[in-house]
Amino acid sequence: MVPQFNEEELTRVYQVLGHPLRRRIISYLGEHGKASFTELRRNLKVSVGTLYYNLDQLRDFVTQDADKKYLLTQKGLLTYEVIKHDSERFQEYASMWARKRALAPLYDIISKVFMPDWLTMLSNNLSLLAVLASLSLALGLLFSVICKLELSIMFYYPSSSSVLPILEYIFSWIFIFLTSELLTSVFHGQEGHKLELLLLTAVSLLPLSVYPFLYWLVSLLIPESLLIFNVPIKRYVIGFLLTFSQFLTIGYLTTSISTTKHMRSERAFVVVSVVYYLNLMYNLLIRQSVLLPI
Repeated sequence: MVPQFNEEELTRVYQVLGHPLRRRIISYLGEHGKASFTELRRNLKVSVGTLYYNLDQLRDFVTQDADKKYLLTQKGLLTYEVIKHDSERFQEYASMWARKRALAPLYDIISKVFMPDWLTMLSNNLSLLAVLASLSLALGLLFSVICKLELSIMFYYPSSSSVLPILEYIFSWIFIFLTSELLTSVFHGQEGHKLELLLLTAVSLLPLSVYPFLYWLVSLLIPESLLIFNVPIKRYVIGFLLTFSQFLTIGYLTTSISTTKHMRSERAFVVVSVVYYLNLMYNLLIRQSVLLPI
C-alpha cells in the first residue's frame, strides 16, 4: 500500500525526494535500519559539515537512538516506502520539488558563503582550528591598532589610543563566546566543546578582523569630495563593508554554535540574533550610537 500524505507533509516529502543527498540518506537508513554518523559519512562520501547539515534538515524523518545511531522515524519509513515501491509517484514528487527549487542555486551559493562547511570541518581538527583562530585574532589586533579603530562587539569606533583597540577586541571576542555559551544552555544545546566554540568564535570574527584594513583602504582611495545626495560615497561603501562583515560573522557564528552544541541551525541563529541584539544595546548604552566610524 502506498502511503498517503497531507498537503503540509507533502511539502516536506518534496524536499527529501527532490534532494539527492537527503534521498540517499533516507534510502541508506531504510535499507540498513541504523547507522552511526561515521558510517553514513563513509558510505555516502560527503563532508562532515554537509552530512550534519542535511541530517538537521531531515529531523522529521531521521532520529537518533540511545547509542547515537541514526534511524528513520515513522514519517521517514513512509517516505522510504514511496522511494522503494512507487517509482511513478517518486518521480512526480521529485519533479514537483525540482520546480519549487528554481532559485536553489542562488540559495546554495548564499549558504556556502554565510554558513560554510569548512567551519564544521575545523571543529574536528583542533590544531588547524587553533592556528586559524590565532591568525584571525592577530589580524584583528594588528589592523585595529594600525587603523585606530576599536571593535565594540560587532561595531567599530575611532580610537586615539594604541592600547584600547587591543583590549576592546579581546573583550568583544570573550563577550561573544561567553554570551553564546550561556544562551546555548538556555536553548538546550549540548554541553561541552567549550574550547572548540571559543576558537571558532575567534575564526568567526575574521570578517570583522579584516574590516579595519578595508576601512583604511576605502578612506585612502575614495576622496571625500565624491558625493551622492550630499553624502560622501565612501560612507556608503564603508557602511556596506561593515554590514557585510557583520552578516558573515553572524553566519559563521551560527554554523559554529550549531556544530559544537549540536543544535538545529534555526536555534543557533536565534542564539546569535540575541547576541547581536545585546551588541546593539551595549553600544547604544555605552557608546550612545551605532554609527559608522567616520
